[in-house]
Amino acid sequence: MNLCLIDPFKQSDVPEAVEYYLVDPKNIKSNCASFNRRGTLLAVGCASPIGKILVWDFDTKKIVRTLYHHTGCVNSISWSRNGKKLLTASNDGSLVLWDLPTSKILYSLELESPILFAEFHPRNNDLCLIVLQTKGTDPILLNFKTNEQTPLNIKSLVQNYIKKEESTTGITPTCVNSNYNGMATFASFNRKGEKIFFGDSCGMISVLDFKSMTIDRQFKVASSNTTVKQIEFSRNNRFMLVSSSDKVLRLISLESTNLYQLIREYQDSVNRMHWKKCCFSSNNEYVVGGMNHKSIHSIFIWSVSGSLVKDLEGPKEGLADVLWHPLRPIIVSISFTGVIYVWTAYFEENWSSFAPDFQELEENLEYVEDEDEFDAKDSDNENGEGNNNNNNNNSSSSIGRNPYKKIKTQQELNDKNSEEEFVDVDHNDRITEFSSDEEEDLFCFSAIDDRYVTNVKFDDPRHPLYEKYQKDKENSSTTTSTTSQKKEKSTKKERNSDSKKRK
Repeated sequence: MNLCLIDPFKQSDVPEAVEYYLVDPKNIKSNCASFNRRGTLLAVGCASPIGKILVWDFDTKKIVRTLYHHTGCVNSISWSRNGKKLLTASNDGSLVLWDLPTSKILYSLELESPILFAEFHPRNNDLCLIVLQTKGTDPILLNFKTNEQTPLNIKSLVQNYIKKEESTTGITPTCVNSNYNGMATFASFNRKGEKIFFGDSCGMISVLDFKSMTIDRQFKVASSNTTVKQIEFSRNNRFMLVSSSDKVLRLISLESTNLYQLIREYQDSVNRMHWKKCCFSSNNEYVVGGMNHKSIHSIFIWSVSGSLVKDLEGPKEGLADVLWHPLRPIIVSISFTGVIYVWTAYFEENWSSFAPDFQELEENLEYVEDEDEFDAKDSDNENGEGNNNNNNNNSSSSIGRNPYKKIKTQQELNDKNSEEEFVDVDHNDRITEFSSDEEEDLFCFSAIDDRYVTNVKFDDPRHPLYEKYQKDKENSSTTTSTTSQKKEKSTKKERNSDSKKRK
């Protein structure tokens, strides 16, 4: 849509309705999704029995990669900062690091328990954080280069911090709980990877400093029998959103003036249902919560100030995942049936921006032209005669000039006009608004090669081009058979003609 046609005063930054939906060609249910940093690609993890990963081009709405390795349901997908690597985790306990340009597996790990969540370090693609689904297991910090697995036990980290402070200062620190006996249920990096936030089964949040690997703060967000299910951070790193088992979403401040202070709570006062997923908007002004219900596809949008902005009602089926586009007012939600719904905002076209006298008609009107509206006027002839006189004067005045100099300058102008402008289609220009000096260039699929569309071979039935490959194979076999038959017929004719000649 042309940006000039959008009225900025009526433009909405909140999605309102479903514009279109995405469905797997083989009708395999989707379970989770994740955008890359600019929102050009959408990676979707599918449910069992085939835990494949589909990478959609969000602009063309086409599948550009299909990856196969997992046998269970894919629970988590994480993008690297440059968009060239993908980290996927599944219910079968497998963790896979993918190289998207070649669709190859760079690293794989098999664990005994299902993996609930896994994500890259925001500034280091060689590190990742793993959260297991089994209760009582500690989150794991994994290094892909050294294959080192570091379990992060909150209780031991708290005790080590208390011992260190008592030995150095002789005072027991009050920022942590000395009688802490909780178990981690969720963990996540903040936006810059400087800290790791742990949520436990006691309604507490523990903050781990990543450089020193010590717990420097603990604070309570809910009652002692409440489990923290999810932690999300805003893009400006000013807020943190915590989803817990008491059916409440809590907005916590990360600013230095009121650090780790509860700002407000969000909940559904009518249905009193649990929340499946939560996230922030791209402009950090809204909070999104997806309801956890078997037959209700409901998405609530609140402002950071606390008011309910929109209640999006989808089809009569449950919600599996919800996420906001990184740059645009678009929400993507996944239903229990595996359909991906794309919610967009309503834009009203303003045609009067081209001409102030423009009027929009409610009904079609028949236009009646004037009699002399399209007739040739005498002024056109007068203008033509005046132009001819001017040309004659110019030609007479140029008699005394050097004709070679005029030809040379005209030739230079022709050469300049004939030069073709070079357009680079293989590389992407850096956008200063969304990048900085410390970031790498973002990967984009400039051209799709059939060899790298997926990591399985053409003769594998899981390959998206398997049917095409089989048809081409059958056509080639039929063509070879027909050519062989023609050759046999021609040889028979030649033999018969030779025998007749001999007779």
